[in-house]
Amino acid sequence: MENIAIPRPHGDETDRSNMYMCLVEASKGLTVKQVMSKSVVTIASTDTIQAAARLMSESHLSCLPVVDEGRLKGILTQRDALKEIVQGNGSESACVAERMELDVRTLCPETSILDASRIMDSAGVKWLPVLANEQLVGVVTQSDATRAITSLVQITKMATVMNTDVTAVDARTTVWEATRVMLSEDISCVVAVNHHKVVGILTEKDILKRITAEGQDARTTMVADIMTFPVISVSSTDCVFSVCRLMDHRHIHRVLVMDGDRVYGIVTQTDILRALKAALMRAEMVGIDQ
Repeated sequence: MENIAIPRPHGDETDRSNMYMCLVEASKGLTVKQVMSKSVVTIASTDTIQAAARLMSESHLSCLPVVDEGRLKGILTQRDALKEIVQGNGSESACVAERMELDVRTLCPETSILDASRIMDSAGVKWLPVLANEQLVGVVTQSDATRAITSLVQITKMATVMNTDVTAVDARTTVWEATRVMLSEDISCVVAVNHHKVVGILTEKDILKRITAEGQDARTTMVADIMTFPVISVSSTDCVFSVCRLMDHRHIHRVLVMDGDRVYGIVTQTDILRALKAALMRAEMVGIDQ
C-alpha cells in the first residue's frame, strides 16, 4: 500500500474537510481479513510450556492459540510462559493448560483494523485470534495493524512516539532476577548495561529461547549470556515509517532511541500504534470542525 502523509489544510474549507474525512474513511475501510495471517501456528493444551516456548521462538511468535479438537480453548503468550520461570515449580513437564489465558478476545474478519488496534490496546495484548463461524481462520497482530495504518498516516519523528522511561539492569544480573523485574514492572524488555554503557537488550523472546525452550537455569545464567547484541538503535529524528520497516525486517518489536552512547528512550510497536491512532483521531476532529 502507498504511504500517504496526512494532508495539511489549505485552500477551500470544503476541500480541507473532504481530504480529512477521506483519510478517516480509508482507515475504516481497512479490515482484519485484508491484513491477518491465515497460516496459524497452534498448540494443544496438553503440550508442555517448554514445547510452546520452543515453537514461539522458532516461529518468531509472541502468542500461540491453544486449540483442542479444532476448538479455540485459550491463548498462551510469551508473558505466560515467562511466569513459569519465576512462579513455576521447576518441573519441565508443566503444561500449557496451567498457564494459558482462558478469557480470549476474538475478532471477526470484517472488523476494521482501527477497531482491532483499539481492542488490542484496551486489552493490553499484541495479538488476537480471528474467528468465522466459530472456527479459527487467522490471527492479527500489532505488526499487522501498525503496517496497515502507517500506509495512511506518516508521523515524521521518533521523538514524538518514544517512551523515555527505560529500565536497565547490570549485564551480570541473573536472568531470574531480570525476569522478576520485567514481570513486576509489566515490561517486555530491559536494557543491559556494563559500567553505565549499553551493551545489549534482554527481551521476553531471548528468555523463552534460551531458558524456557532450551532448559537453561535462570538462577545461574547471566543476562550477558543470552542478551541480544549489538543493540539495534535509531535516532530521534528518524521517521516512523522507516523504523517500522526496520522492525518488520528484523522481526523485532522495539528499538532503542540513542545518540552515540546516550539512550534517549525506547519505542515499541505499541507506542507507534497509539501515536498513529491519535493522528487519525486528530484528522477526524479536524474534518468534523471544518
